[in-house]
Amino acid sequence: MRVLGFDFDVSLYRIMAIETEPMDAQKRYWRQRYDEAAAESAEDYQVGRWISRHYYAMVQVTIRQALVPWQGERLRILDVCCGSGALLETLRDLGFSPVGMDISVGAIGRLKETQSRSGFPAVVADAARLPFDACTFDGVVSVGMLQCIKDLNAYFQELARVLPDTRARLLVLFSPTSVLVRYRRLRRRRTDPDMAHYVLHSPRAVRNALRAAGFRQVDTRHHFYIFYAPLLRPLLRFLNLHPRLGRLLAPFATSTIVLATRSRLS
Repeated sequence: MRVLGFDFDVSLYRIMAIETEPMDAQKRYWRQRYDEAAAESAEDYQVGRWISRHYYAMVQVTIRQALVPWQGERLRILDVCCGSGALLETLRDLGFSPVGMDISVGAIGRLKETQSRSGFPAVVADAARLPFDACTFDGVVSVGMLQCIKDLNAYFQELARVLPDTRARLLVLFSPTSVLVRYRRLRRRRTDPDMAHYVLHSPRAVRNALRAAGFRQVDTRHHFYIFYAPLLRPLLRFLNLHPRLGRLLAPFATSTIVLATRSRLS
């Protein structure tokens, strides 16, 4: 079966054409924004406009480190808001079976046009109404998605639905309500239209919403980057690779990673 011009195995996935689904102004804005970025062939890290190549690379290293405990099984991992598929390659290289999902038709189109990513199963859908049966995946990664979400509880409940009742894994990376993030957002608000739609959440609010969705073990890690201080990058890389050392600097984190499971993993 071909949906939106791409091939899918419908024995595994029920495809939802989002054109028939109502979207609020927030979703419409971000869908248009990512469609525009895909049409411009923008790099993955440029979609947010305030993300640098160095920051993007450091985040990738941190994500890889966070996913290491998941290795050993060929887990089925859903990448929510996968964009043009950079993280899908990371998941594949770590030995997982990844599936991509994004609300942007343009982003999924770029993914399918990229030779190294064209083989990944990927669907166009709304994260609030995932087109998958319950317990379809072993884990979910949600990177750079929370800035588009106002209702954390509904979002995490939907992610929990496609995960098993036990041993479910969830990785969430987002921009927190930290000093540096708020400062940079205020500086760019007048010149960057994205900032008016950018939603910031506190790590505590994210942890509470995850626990309300049934995740019992919730671990928070903080990621650091100072955009205007390149000489500090070696120190920041060291902090990012040793999360315990960075806990005291949490109010200055530029990203927060939350790892959640339904039950303790053996």
